[in-house]
Amino acid sequence: MRKIDCHSHGFPPVVHHALAASGTSFSAIPRTPWDAAARITEMNEVTIDVELLSCPHVYAVTADLNNVCRELNDAFAANVAAHRARFRAFVHLDLSDAAAAIAELDRTAGNDAFCGVILPSNFRGRYLDEPEFIPLWAALAELKAPVFMHPVDSPCYHDGEPPTVLSWPFDTTLALMRLITRGLFDRHPDLVLIASHLGGVLPFIAHRIDIAFGPQTTAWTCARPPSSYLPNIYVDTAIGWSRAAFDCAREQVGIEHIVFGTDHFNANLPHMKKIDTFILSALTESERTHVYHANAERIFSALPS
Repeated sequence: MRKIDCHSHGFPPVVHHALAASGTSFSAIPRTPWDAAARITEMNEVTIDVELLSCPHVYAVTADLNNVCRELNDAFAANVAAHRARFRAFVHLDLSDAAAAIAELDRTAGNDAFCGVILPSNFRGRYLDEPEFIPLWAALAELKAPVFMHPVDSPCYHDGEPPTVLSWPFDTTLALMRLITRGLFDRHPDLVLIASHLGGVLPFIAHRIDIAFGPQTTAWTCARPPSSYLPNIYVDTAIGWSRAAFDCAREQVGIEHIVFGTDHFNANLPHMKKIDTFILSALTESERTHVYHANAERIFSALPS
């Protein structure tokens, strides 16, 4: 069965250089340069046909982000051009400059190496429901560009645990809740928004959030209780090999809004094989068809045939 991995990461040399220049390091990032041939070998082991590449770590760069995003986009475009049957990529945008972000969106819009846009759950502590980001969402909706939202470290979370354990799912949840309650889907009901890691914990607490819906929450502009917007959201399966968590997400968004994602970026990690094994064992053939490829084929127009 065809498999399209909507959540996989690559680290071209520009990313290593930018992170080093900013004094930022991530221990799990492979030290060796990006090697498309090696990645294809890893994909073949799990019979993954296509990866949609992204690099959320670029949002840790503190200077010259506009040029870094442009160079990263160009690097991904070159990789896709060399291996068109196996890869597509998400566009990365410098959110510190709205005009520059929209200009980069326009620059890449005609290039079918790209299948959508990646956005962080927050940008330097600012959540994407804030007024400065409204023109960007409008531009994305006008272009009908699918948005893949990946978590980054939360400015609201303070603990000694690794960020990937609690801070990231927390930040995904907060980012989605704010977008919903500040009216994103009222303004753009057809927007495709894919949330990482089964949507954080939002599927589990969505109806709890509803208790705050009403005139007392003056910052909220959504027309309906927040949980009623969950069918607008897509989620991916990355690190989602718990049957209870998967079933909770499916109950809220539907099997037609779950896409396959492995969170693969390092050959030493088990994520790719573990999620694939879970899907093969836990889902029916019809469900696997939706998750592995049919849902992605419906929402992404620029995929290899």
